[in-house]
Amino acid sequence: MFRNHVAKNVLMNDIVIYLIGGNATLARMLLHWLVVAEESSNVDSYIFPYERLRLGKEHGSSDDPSLVIDTRKCLEYLTSTADPLEILKDQLIVKCKDLWWQMASAEKIVDLFNASTWCGVDYNPLVNLVHRRIGLHPIHQQRVENHVQMAALVATTHVKADRRTCRAM
Repeated sequence: MFRNHVAKNVLMNDIVIYLIGGNATLARMLLHWLVVAEESSNVDSYIFPYERLRLGKEHGSSDDPSLVIDTRKCLEYLTSTADPLEILKDQLIVKCKDLWWQMASAEKIVDLFNASTWCGVDYNPLVNLVHRRIGLHPIHQQRVENHVQMAALVATTHVKADRRTCRAM
């Protein structure tokens, strides 16, 4: 069920690109993958860097110190059906490509939401782009809740109840 209904909607080029507006380490790794894809036609042999990454509160982990991911496995999964050449055509990349590439090749990891990591480079255009293009999209949970509510509204019970929930009352 997950593979058919959730994964196919999450593992799309349009969604995978949103990683660049999230965790700084994953963003850098994804951007580096895109740089390699632009420079080489053989991106299939690309190996993502391995790092054990502890996800913070921004990923809903609250204070759970056990939420650690393997960056290689994570990015291999998230990009498994993605086409980097198509992602490179996305306006999110095209509009500020030089600045994205500068972020990918920075000496230290750049966190778009922490100006102290910018090392004198003005990444405000990227922050604004992320807010305008990614920040507006509802989180997945909201989408699922909307689908469940619509299913309840349009479903018929054939027992003289307008909605499934009416029958349960």
